[in-house]
Amino acid sequence: MKRFIMILSVLLFCSIIGCGKEKLPADIPSLHPCQITVQMKGSPLEGATVSLLPEQGKWGAAGITNTQGIAELRTRNYRGVAEGHYKITVSKIQVGTSPGTDEGSAIPPTALVNETFSNPEKTPLTCEIKPGKNSFDFVVEP
Repeated sequence: MKRFIMILSVLLFCSIIGCGKEKLPADIPSLHPCQITVQMKGSPLEGATVSLLPEQGKWGAAGITNTQGIAELRTRNYRGVAEGHYKITVSKIQVGTSPGTDEGSAIPPTALVNETFSNPEKTPLTCEIKPGKNSFDFVVEP
């Protein structure tokens, strides 16, 4: 019974003060949740960097895709993206060493996503962030 009362008290306290909400600095506009899912070759693309570059304004956002190919976008260190129109870039680089040598030989980094999607001037990917939750799905090529 004590445990139930304690849990209820914590939930009530959180609902009153808004637990989980990040207080934004005065210079950052309102941010809206944004999730982008990326696929390549019919599968989720894990470990890719997704960047939103504003067509106007200064507040870009970025995130890294998880095992399901989903990136939760953040502006600076805050969850969400400012309202507006954005170009989207997706990139993933493979780095490593060559097996078979004692110290290993460095392999030059290899882009796993076609440059069209990682170049802000060439990317065909765009989105518009609106108030409320935003969710987008994109397919990129190797």
